[in-house]
Amino acid sequence: MKKHTFVFLDGLRGLAALLVMVAHTNDYFGVWGNRSYLAVDVFFILSGFVIAHAYEQKLTDGLLSFGGFFRKRIIRLYPMYLLSLALASVLILIGGFIQGNNILLWTGYTALLTSLFITRFSSDMLFTLNPPYWSLFYELIVNFLYAAIAPFLTTKTLIIILVTSASVLFFSAFNNGHLNIGFGNGIHHYIAGMARSVFGIMMGVLLYRIRDRLIEKVSYISPWIPIFVVISALLIPKTQSYDFLIDFLIITLLFPVSILIASQFKESRFNSSLLMLGAASYPLYVIHYPISKFITTSLDMIGYKHLISEHAPFTGIALTIFLVILSLLLVKFIEDPVRAWLSTLSMKKLKSALSLKKQTSAP
Repeated sequence: MKKHTFVFLDGLRGLAALLVMVAHTNDYFGVWGNRSYLAVDVFFILSGFVIAHAYEQKLTDGLLSFGGFFRKRIIRLYPMYLLSLALASVLILIGGFIQGNNILLWTGYTALLTSLFITRFSSDMLFTLNPPYWSLFYELIVNFLYAAIAPFLTTKTLIIILVTSASVLFFSAFNNGHLNIGFGNGIHHYIAGMARSVFGIMMGVLLYRIRDRLIEKVSYISPWIPIFVVISALLIPKTQSYDFLIDFLIITLLFPVSILIASQFKESRFNSSLLMLGAASYPLYVIHYPISKFITTSLDMIGYKHLISEHAPFTGIALTIFLVILSLLLVKFIEDPVRAWLSTLSMKKLKSALSLKKQTSAP
């Protein structure tokens, strides 16, 4: 496969992050009852596709070890993860101080556990300080499982994994009435969270493997169409009776087909905007909840919380602009420099270890 930037996939990831934000800030936008929680499944599929594109050949050929893959994923995710965790902790402490609550020890202990992706089982949420972390938790687990089996993962085995995880996904959807699940503590959350992540990431891997054979057959379809279809699907109102089936079909059929079509590389006057959305998606995903929650809590304490819903969707638009700009600034001035520094440091240590190994093995 030619090496290029999947511009429309970047744009789709950014739009999905925006819709996750909408799901957590309904009051700001004056919208309720849609399926924006399924945007997380878009992330899972895109994660599998991008990881297969970047690492599958290297893992299969033995050019990248499991340890090397582990380092790359940690360098990719942890700088912004720890920054957002620090931000969430500080905002919670400020809120507690204003309310006269001494939660320093609780916040510090919880933050320490969260930094290692360890949940507090006494809580309803998997990660209390910043609930969106749940998807990163499952993504990392499946990423590492994939890296461990990648050299032996035939397409036939991959399909068996997909069928099995889809079956579990259907059971979870039917049992819960929908697929807005996986973010909490409890066996039903653990099962659904793993099923969503395994299916999504492995589907992304499969899409990458079959892309070259199929992309020409769908090249007549504009990559803007699947983006429009995905966003429209996420805004479908809840039906109560058939939500489980609609959610299941969206994840297992509509998203994969849409992402395959959107993986075309076509020039667009909006390329830079799509790339910008993609760059902002990860920081936006991990900072929107603590910041919006802090604003809501602060306004509630001084009796002005009603202004958020009264001026929706303008409050939502203002929040979106603020968070997107902040996310891009964090990428440029913190995330990218820290990643580059960690990558350089990791490479130096690797070269030093290889040099030492040669010296000790020399006669």
